[in-house]
Amino acid sequence: MAGQPQFLIDNLSVLSKEIVCESTISPTDYDPSQVKITIIATVCIVISLISIPCNLFNIIIIYVSPILHNMNNILLCNLLFIDLMNGLIVLPLITVVSLNRNHDYNLCQLQGIILHLNYSASLTASLAITVDRCFAVVNPYRYKSYINKKRCFLIAICTWTVPTILAFLPVLGLHKYGLGKYFAPIFCGTSFDQFDNNHVLQAILNIFIVVITISIITCYTVIFIIAYEKSAQDILGSSNIKKSIRTTSLIVGTNLLCWLPFMIFNLLEYINRNHEISNKPTPFNITSLLLMLSNAAVNPIIYASTNKFIRKRYHQFFSSKNVFNIHDQNFQS
Repeated sequence: MAGQPQFLIDNLSVLSKEIVCESTISPTDYDPSQVKITIIATVCIVISLISIPCNLFNIIIIYVSPILHNMNNILLCNLLFIDLMNGLIVLPLITVVSLNRNHDYNLCQLQGIILHLNYSASLTASLAITVDRCFAVVNPYRYKSYINKKRCFLIAICTWTVPTILAFLPVLGLHKYGLGKYFAPIFCGTSFDQFDNNHVLQAILNIFIVVITISIITCYTVIFIIAYEKSAQDILGSSNIKKSIRTTSLIVGTNLLCWLPFMIFNLLEYINRNHEISNKPTPFNITSLLLMLSNAAVNPIIYASTNKFIRKRYHQFFSSKNVFNIHDQNFQS
């Protein structure tokens, strides 16, 4: 009996140490529920299975079809390539990292870089497409004389510049200045769960997304105002521009709608940064992420459904006909 008090004291001491250890677990040690991880991984696989064949098919058709070698399709092809990379590389990496909680550190950094690079580039590519169509509508004659394939390729390359800088900042060891650090609460990325490491980069990303969103909305507002005030012959000159505006407005508009919940979530998190932040993935957080990731599968479907030439090639494919017959001149983009 005399040894019982000491036994109780020892047990209480061990228990208190365990409680203290549990209360000081860092955000990176948090393991989300397996159900949520499984949902994210499953959706990523589905998006990837749609994205890869659809984007690859569209890119091949554009490449082998001279009739589609116009300025607008070059910029659209850049977006299709980004979506193909998302389906082929980004989403499989996200699936591997989210399912494997003991993932390699270097794999985490690679996944974070490619994720930020591709999805930021999808926004800049959407902006380039929008500005191109706005220029074509506002000043169609100067557009035809100024824009050529070389300039379009240069614009497409430039859409990767800012995303590349933003994607590589977190691996430069500048997190003590708030310029980002990749870690994996679900999959690897920057998050408010480590606000001190990411607050400057998060501010830059928020400004980046908001500025692009406002610019795209402004451009399409200008396009629709001019289209309303003037006749189609005055502003468009040909049915090709009208068709391209319809296609790009659907693609870019859907792109923005998929980004909108994620943008709202990030802005709210940044506004409430002084409050206690939970690193547990909420339904809204997960939904906003999955909507953003779904762009890789949605964009090629919209492009194919709004382009008569591409639709015919899909029909030939499923009819087991010669899909890559490039001599059909009866269809225009």
